[in-house]
Amino acid sequence: MKKWVTGILQRTASGKDLDWTDRFAVGIPAILLATCQTVGCRISIEYHTSVHRTMQSWLEQVPIAGWILWWIAETLLFGQMLRWLFVHAGRDKAVQEDGIGKGIGKGIGKGIGKRIFLIFAGLLIAWLPVLLSNDPGFYNYDIYGQVPQVMYPEVPYNTHHSLLSTLVMGGVITLGYRIFGTMEKAVFLHSCFQMTLCAAAFSYSLDFWYRRLNRKWLLGVGFCFYAFLPTIALFSVSTTKDVVCSLALFIAFHLLYELYENTEGFFRKKEKIAALSCSLIVGALYRKNVIYAVFLYLVLCAVFCKKQKRKIISLFAGTILLTMLLSVGMETLLHAEKGSAVEALCVPLQQIARVYTDKGEAAFDSEELQLLDQIMDREQWSQYNPFLADRIKNYVNNEELLQNKWEYLRLWFRKGWQYPGCYLRAFLDNTYQAWYPGTSVVDDPDGDIYYFDFEGRNVLEMKTISSRLTEFYRKISLEYYYQKIPVIRALFAIGTYFWLAVILFFYGIRRRRAEIWNSWLLVLALCLTVFLGPISLVRYYLLLFYAAPAGIFLLADRT
Repeated sequence: MKKWVTGILQRTASGKDLDWTDRFAVGIPAILLATCQTVGCRISIEYHTSVHRTMQSWLEQVPIAGWILWWIAETLLFGQMLRWLFVHAGRDKAVQEDGIGKGIGKGIGKGIGKRIFLIFAGLLIAWLPVLLSNDPGFYNYDIYGQVPQVMYPEVPYNTHHSLLSTLVMGGVITLGYRIFGTMEKAVFLHSCFQMTLCAAAFSYSLDFWYRRLNRKWLLGVGFCFYAFLPTIALFSVSTTKDVVCSLALFIAFHLLYELYENTEGFFRKKEKIAALSCSLIVGALYRKNVIYAVFLYLVLCAVFCKKQKRKIISLFAGTILLTMLLSVGMETLLHAEKGSAVEALCVPLQQIARVYTDKGEAAFDSEELQLLDQIMDREQWSQYNPFLADRIKNYVNNEELLQNKWEYLRLWFRKGWQYPGCYLRAFLDNTYQAWYPGTSVVDDPDGDIYYFDFEGRNVLEMKTISSRLTEFYRKISLEYYYQKIPVIRALFAIGTYFWLAVILFFYGIRRRRAEIWNSWLLVLALCLTVFLGPISLVRYYLLLFYAAPAGIFLLADRT
């Protein structure tokens, strides 16, 4: 046994027995993670958002050569770690097919209903202290502009926020208001409604993996993650559309695993096909960027899919088409006004603003300055915030931009050709808090960014059963609090879960496990579309948090 283990470790360290696919699956994530770590650390030190505050002054003195050497060392280190992990973590393909794909071991499938109910009830009980210490829940984020569209007939519908999320969240809150007569009770009803959805989705997930892995300790770890991680609990009682959107994609994540686990069997079950299509449609109707993620997934499937390619492409193409038809149908029926197009142009606008801020007006000729003046005052261009696109996009003249879109597109290309460094830095600064685990989102110099919108606009009368518990959640949301605790702070960081998604995707490639890399491909495709958004907020990346236990299960379980 000792000789066998030693031989595996020696081959793993030396790189023998690894073909081109294996080297790709190890080398690419090693380079990517080392780049995220090195570049992210350097940016966070520059903006004083690093959690490594005791090392701030020392890291500021490190020259470029030192950072390059550090990147090389980390690439080699990550390569060795991933190479070992991909050999030893999880189950082998053959075992998975024999023990899982053909019927799950004896007794595992018994008592499914009871198990799901106990998990469901346990999650609701675990989240009750969060709700009761912040009664009636958190009335925050974009809900202020959505509820009036449903509650008051004279307020027209608008596509700035998705119509489906407006109808569902606004509908539940309006129903509560009509029944109980107060906004506090109406929001409480919505909190209970959303908690129920979250508990149902997480119960389904834990049972899904238990029936495949048959490990009670993994079931316990997953339950504790969902029940007690403050991030999960806080968002379960928050009025943000990202929760339901992420839950829909979370269900699609599991169905994709089933699809590639047994493709022929999956397509024989019409209810599975309908469930996958519906979950993707709901996610896309809740957030517009999801349809781009599904389209990207479709393109990659067309290139790399081998089994049942025609059926899979037809499934996703049909889903995209149906989503577009439903979206247009809702706009027509509700006579909805068109939202601003600049929401999708956050990155280009930030990049031009970065050039204007760093290089000044000298970087633009008179005609280019005139173009800038037509869509926004020059003083506003100088208000560029590297973390938040709202300072720019919210003040752009949308009609002027669309009317002369080709001129502005050429301007964007010209400035990018002249100042590629500014464009790259604008993108990295706007996204690094999503792919670097060692940063704190609460330390924005302008105070516009926070981990969780705890206070909202203070339009409701809040009650609490424990002021200490309320203060605990307030500190997590708004202060430099959990970041002081090593290891624990990683549980709150978006970057931690992004790294896990990257590792699981390449782990699936390394193990030739299509069900793993295809399901995690959806998660990464969503992240790529969110990178093009206005800001790196936790709510945009909730799917990463929701899917994390599944990744831990796959890596930690051994036969």
